[in-house]
Amino acid sequence: MSKARRGGYDGREDQEMSATKDDERRALKKIVEIMEGLGSNSYVAMAFAGCVEIAEENIDNDWGYSMAQRCESAEKEARELKEKIQHMAHDVKALTSQISEANRKLDEKNDQIAGLNQTIDGIEEEKAKLTDQLTDQLIDESGYRAKAEQEIIKLKAKLYDLMMEGKA
Repeated sequence: MSKARRGGYDGREDQEMSATKDDERRALKKIVEIMEGLGSNSYVAMAFAGCVEIAEENIDNDWGYSMAQRCESAEKEARELKEKIQHMAHDVKALTSQISEANRKLDEKNDQIAGLNQTIDGIEEEKAKLTDQLTDQLIDESGYRAKAEQEIIKLKAKLYDLMMEGKA
């Protein structure tokens, strides 16, 4: 007969147990038979749902787990996850606020860019008008220059003719 030390199901300190694994398996079999005899809609069977499997694992692996421990562990994990979710929700809210602010600033910058593009377009139009005017003036001046040069040539020719008449 082997003796194992296990934690009590009610949280008491370790107790010395004198039942063998075979004794435990026989007792568990009797408990299962009693629950099966009560039927699947039995309150007792419902209350012990999952407990048989835990007992089998405890016997096979020399563990001392209980449904209460698993429940407490699950509740603790649920609380921790709820806290994480709350922190994440706070982070999401802060990030959403930052994104909104960034989008607002982006809209302002886009408006500034649109205004600058309009200014550039206006400058380009003015540049094109001035270029056309200067081109026209250059054309006019080159025509004026050509006429002036022709007039100078005519006057020089008359002067030459007059000078030649006076020598003759």
